[in-house]
Amino acid sequence: MNASDLVKIVNDLVKTGHVNCDRDPEDRRRVVVRLTPDGRSALAELSADIASADDDILAPPDCRVFVGVSHSPAPR
Repeated sequence: MNASDLVKIVNDLVKTGHVNCDRDPEDRRRVVVRLTPDGRSALAELSADIASADDDILAPPDCRVFVGVSHSPAPR
């Protein structure tokens, strides 16, 4: 990932209140990025959504769907 792209993403997260940024007091070149409470909540919600989507995508196929499709009349 390009550093300038990462800066834009972090800046957007700061604007939405999901992270805080502070300079590292021991190395002023470094920036420490930490999740805020709102950021933790958003991350938990997104993680749950991703897990649910993964479950849907990776679930075994429902054979009843295939039987119904195979017995459907051909469209005209």
